[in-house]
Amino acid sequence: MPKTIYFFHLLNDYSGSPKVLSQIIKDQITKGHQCHIFTSKHDGFLSNIKGAHYHLFTYNWHRLKVLTLFKFFFTNLVLLLKTLGSKKADVYYINTLLPFAAALGAKIKMGKVIYHVHETSIKPLIFKKFLKSILNLTAQKAIYVSRFLAQQERTKPQPFVVYNALESAFLKSAEKHHPLPGKRLHLLMLCSLKQYKGIDIFVTLARQLKAHRFTLVLNCSKQALEDYFQWPLPENLALYSTQKNVHEFYQKAHVVLNLSLKDQWVETFGLTAIEAFAYGLPVIVPPVGGIAEIVTHNCNGFHQDAYDQKGLIKKIQLLTQLDTYQNMSKQAKITSKQFAPQTMLSQIDQIIHL
Repeated sequence: MPKTIYFFHLLNDYSGSPKVLSQIIKDQITKGHQCHIFTSKHDGFLSNIKGAHYHLFTYNWHRLKVLTLFKFFFTNLVLLLKTLGSKKADVYYINTLLPFAAALGAKIKMGKVIYHVHETSIKPLIFKKFLKSILNLTAQKAIYVSRFLAQQERTKPQPFVVYNALESAFLKSAEKHHPLPGKRLHLLMLCSLKQYKGIDIFVTLARQLKAHRFTLVLNCSKQALEDYFQWPLPENLALYSTQKNVHEFYQKAHVVLNLSLKDQWVETFGLTAIEAFAYGLPVIVPPVGGIAEIVTHNCNGFHQDAYDQKGLIKKIQLLTQLDTYQNMSKQAKITSKQFAPQTMLSQIDQIIHL
């Protein structure tokens, strides 16, 4: 029997968590369920999903943390009112810990609450404890994107570990691509414009390894990009703001990096890593977190602490060796098959409708 499902996500953009949620929503719509999306008015992966009903609100970050915090709680108040003012749904699907007020509204209406938890590095700690307390109070089930995250958080609701997946269209575009490496590598990193993502280290690597090309794609506006990088950059580094289509970047790359600083931001999954695998690209990632679960050291990539720049350079140099590169590229393609969309979508469907 068709159900009414309310999906909640604060900031609609082109990052990983809304991308995964968009796949889930599209799948539920094709199965005949009525899907309502509560999200911000930005352009992103949750925009223009055919068959979805939209409930949009204003939400954005501010360079002043106190104003960002005010906007966060004000937006959640709006969400609470929208949830209470809407017809009761069969399922309330909370994407990330942030739309906590929607979960409170669903609890008041005695609705079924499912959390999809993507993050762990929320600061300050008291804020994270508050968000987790709402999850524990309201949710019947919690989905985690890695075993690491499920073990790290240990919340009260019934836990499920479901790895993220790539869309069929993405896999189709990538399946016939086979990178052609050489002594001059093209290194790619895609991430948010946050210092803890290791973007300054990436720039330093470009400055040190002038024989290689570097491309940095940041999930931000052009203005934010210009405001951050106000110093001379190496000529072998190309910068890009938010991109709707990332295929051309993977097609030109040889290696994908994730340089998140392990003491500031722990990657709970790492969608760019499996996107790289689909293109047969080896990856270099942190040695901790959920991303270390999907990247096998010395097989389809390397685990490497971003603070150890000598270690990073050594790993990059290893990938200039043809045999090493080709073996890792082959393993990357094999690994990508484990992240087919139907596996994730069937698991999520069972969790929603059980």
